[in-house]
Amino acid sequence: MSGISLCTSARNACYIPLLHTNEQLTFPESQSKLKENEFLQKLKTEVFENPNILKIAHSMKEQIKNLAAYDIQVVNYDDVMVMSYVLYCGKFDHDLETLLRTIMMVPDPKVRKRFCMTNH
Repeated sequence: MSGISLCTSARNACYIPLLHTNEQLTFPESQSKLKENEFLQKLKTEVFENPNILKIAHSMKEQIKNLAAYDIQVVNYDDVMVMSYVLYCGKFDHDLETLLRTIMMVPDPKVRKRFCMTNH
């Protein structure tokens, strides 16, 4: 993980670089550096582990797994992909591009960069 994307309201999102370096780091080295990152620690306590803030993501299970590597436990969350399975079971795929095209009516999924940042 080199950074994180957050959205605080409709059409208000940002990318926060956490570990941008020219060094070639192994995963354990980057993991160690990120565990010491002051901003990531603030996000951990004030956002991810705060039960008063609802976190919403596509494929949240994958995001939770990624964040667990940095000793971050996500609480109070919803998963857009799971919501899609429940609401539209069998009607179409549930990947981000399909959801953008079918639910948000984005004609070309390649323009998703305007709408969100994701690691998919």
